[in-house]
Amino acid sequence: MKWHYQTLQRYKNITFGDIITKNDLSEQISLKIADEHKFFWLFHRNKERFLINAELEEFPIIIKRTRKYAHRNKAYNIVSAFNTLDIKPEKLKTFRAIVEDLCSFKHSNPDHQTLSAIIALCTYIDRINVRVCAEKEFGKDSIYDCLGHLNGDICVFNPESLPAIEYRLGNKVLVLNEIGTMPKEQRQLVLKALLLMGGMNNSYDKAKRGTSHMSKDVYDISELSICLMYNPRSYYKDEECFFDTAFKSPALKSRFFPLFFTGSLDIKQFKSGFDVGAEAKKWKQDLLNITKSLLYYRGNKFGELKPFGGKFDKMKDMYVSEVKGRHQMHLDRILDGVNLFANTEEEFIHFADLLLKAHHAYKVVNQEKSDLVVDEEDVIV
Repeated sequence: MKWHYQTLQRYKNITFGDIITKNDLSEQISLKIADEHKFFWLFHRNKERFLINAELEEFPIIIKRTRKYAHRNKAYNIVSAFNTLDIKPEKLKTFRAIVEDLCSFKHSNPDHQTLSAIIALCTYIDRINVRVCAEKEFGKDSIYDCLGHLNGDICVFNPESLPAIEYRLGNKVLVLNEIGTMPKEQRQLVLKALLLMGGMNNSYDKAKRGTSHMSKDVYDISELSICLMYNPRSYYKDEECFFDTAFKSPALKSRFFPLFFTGSLDIKQFKSGFDVGAEAKKWKQDLLNITKSLLYYRGNKFGELKPFGGKFDKMKDMYVSEVKGRHQMHLDRILDGVNLFANTEEEFIHFADLLLKAHHAYKVVNQEKSDLVVDEEDVIV
């Protein structure tokens, strides 16, 4: 029951409590307390305002104590004691071991399940943009949900508006579920935003500045990965809810590498009615080791790649040449993940072949009418 959501939430609570990162900070304000001006960072939790006097280098932090403070008819919680959260990168588990751990559930297509886990880890240790289309009960977002409990910087949600997406841009990975079902009046705004985010820019300017203290005007997205997830075209009664129909933009499609996966999780294997606290304590150190290892791979990926007898770069270039435009960059980075997973050259070729087939299958299953990949920055159709 290591990857059960209840176990993961309890693990997060007993290990870290409520983690506050730099991305949670909305603005810096000055207050006069006891005839002395002090500077605080403002952030929000559960509709309450919090203030903390700390340097940016001290984040992320864990709150230990707070006290109430009233100012100009508003209530604040001033953080009076906190601990700096310092998780040091360390290779305690191999990339392959983490993938196999995440794929420990029974699945009717274990190879596609493995590829899905490799891609999820690539979004975390690198920067990639993907479109993952998969059959019902494949488990598209479950791996991201599990990883999101480990360090609190992967967000999986169904967006209803552009501000809802912007508010979550402080995460390392943003998983947008069924984005085609969002209100039609929001689509053009979201299209423009996704073109910018998907263009691998380093910063993002909020569409409307200064409308709320709950979000920032400019976001650092230099390490942000975005994953768009949805079902095949045939699953939708209203075809307008299918991503490719809802967002008719070749430029947008060029920024997100498409894949189609098949198979489903065996739902009968998921049980309830277990001792959540005991399971969380049992797996606490192992889950922490996974977090440290992922941070290690984020900073040391290239040093861990296997040469496979010096053939790796040539093999990778061969696969990358099979796709076009910006898709080449994302495929290249995913193939690095396949390298980190594979033990042999033969195994690398096996999963690289499956990856390319999953890419080509997307067009066939979803009846994509054109192979055209447009690279212009300003094309919106």
